[in-house]
Amino acid sequence: FQRNQYDHVIRLFETLPSDHRPSGELLRVTLLSYLRLGQAEAALKTYARLVPPGHQDNPRWLRDVALSFITSHARDTTEHVRIAAFTALADLASREENREVRPLLEDGLLDSSPLVRARAVEGLGKLVEHNRQSQPSHPAVSSQSLKRALDDSAPAVRIAALNALGDAKDS
Repeated sequence: FQRNQYDHVIRLFETLPSDHRPSGELLRVTLLSYLRLGQAEAALKTYARLVPPGHQDNPRWLRDVALSFITSHARDTTEHVRIAAFTALADLASREENREVRPLLEDGLLDSSPLVRARAVEGLGKLVEHNRQSQPSHPAVSSQSLKRALDDSAPAVRIAALNALGDAKDS
C-alpha cells in the first residue's frame, strides 16, 4: 500500500481464503486501495466489514466512500446522472474539505451538456466564495474558470458564471 500498488493490495485481499479473518489494518488498506482505484461498491463492502453494525462510524472513510460513488457517476453516459453527480459535487464545494472536487468541477466545464457545465460553474463559484471568506488575503481558488465560462455557448452556463462571480464579489 505504501508503494501505491493498490491493485496488488486488492489482489492479495481477494485471494485470502474465505475462512480467513483479515486484520483491521488489512481491511483499512484494502478500503483505501479500493477508494484510490475508484471502486466504490467494493469499498463500501469493505467498510461494512471494517466497521460492523453497532460500532461507531468513521466519518472520514464514509465521506470518501460517498465521494467515490458520486465521482464514479461524473462521466456517466446518461446526462441526468451526470447532472445529479455535478449537483452533489457543487454542494460539496461549499464545505471545508473540498480539494478533491475542484479538478472534477473544472472537468465538468468540458462536458457536452450545458446543464452539467452550469452545475460545474455553480460548484466552482462556491469554491471561490468559500476560499475568499476563509482566506481573504490569499485565495486558494481563483475565478479564472468562472471567467472563461462567461464565453460558453449556453446561456445557462453564462448566467451561472455571472451569478457565481457576483456571489464571490469578483468585480
